[in-house]
Amino acid sequence: MEKPPGISGSTALEQFILLSKTAKGAAAVELIRQVLETPGIYVFGELLEMPNIREVRFCYWHMGLERNIM
Repeated sequence: MEKPPGISGSTALEQFILLSKTAKGAAAVELIRQVLETPGIYVFGELLEMPNIREVRFCYWHMGLERNIM
């Protein structure tokens, strides 16, 4: 997801954080990939603390797959 012109990295991250509140499973994984590919976003801590994202991270970590998505 490319950020529109004039949108700062923090504004783009805020939009992803809002989306993360409802994203679960594969949708949450795709959201993480989009955040990593979005120019201007350099800090991810706030997103990684969201409950749905933590759940995905735990599931992938438990399965030994975290290095494939993070």
